[in-house]
Amino acid sequence: MVEKQRVTILTADDSEANRSIISRILSKAGFEVVEAATGLETLRLAAQQPDLIVLDIDLPDMNGFEICRQLKADPETKSIPIIHLSASFVKSENKVHGLDGGADGYLTQPVEPAELIATIHSLLRLRRAEEAARVAAQQWQTTFDAICDGICLLDRQGKILQCNRAMGELLNLPVGEILGRPYYSLVSDSFRCAGPLPVLGVEKTLWRECALGTN
Repeated sequence: MVEKQRVTILTADDSEANRSIISRILSKAGFEVVEAATGLETLRLAAQQPDLIVLDIDLPDMNGFEICRQLKADPETKSIPIIHLSASFVKSENKVHGLDGGADGYLTQPVEPAELIATIHSLLRLRRAEEAARVAAQQWQTTFDAICDGICLLDRQGKILQCNRAMGELLNLPVGEILGRPYYSLVSDSFRCAGPLPVLGVEKTLWRECALGTN
């Protein structure tokens, strides 16, 4: 039986006392804890892909809002949940600024251990759900592209929401140039289709008959 890997949390705070308190709370809850005392150290350790970051706002070399912005702008770290934890910036506008900057949560010191742990568990569940949805979408696209017939998924106005690789090859267009266009605008004379094709089930259509040159 494979042992389940422990969740790693990076806690960043310039106060050694605060880091010690948060680390003790997290360790007691069963998490692996990594500590950082500066913004640059936070960015360096974040590159090692912790499962979540508890980030103070008032760090000596860099504002926590800016650290969060950089991490969320980086494709390698943007999916890591970030909780701002601050005793200095506790006004509503600061919380709004932090959340608008990409933070996933905002708590204030002194924090209740139960509230911190509950917030962490909530964000970790959300991240796992997002990752599962991403994997499922990738698997669906792989299956979709394996179909030899050209297939499009449409909205109710007939605009193309998704298409498979075969449709791109059929139209001799990159998929990116097909998406968002009305499907009937892409029907060429070579398909011998005079007008819009019937949409099956309103939201999808199969162009096989048109591709074969039938009416």
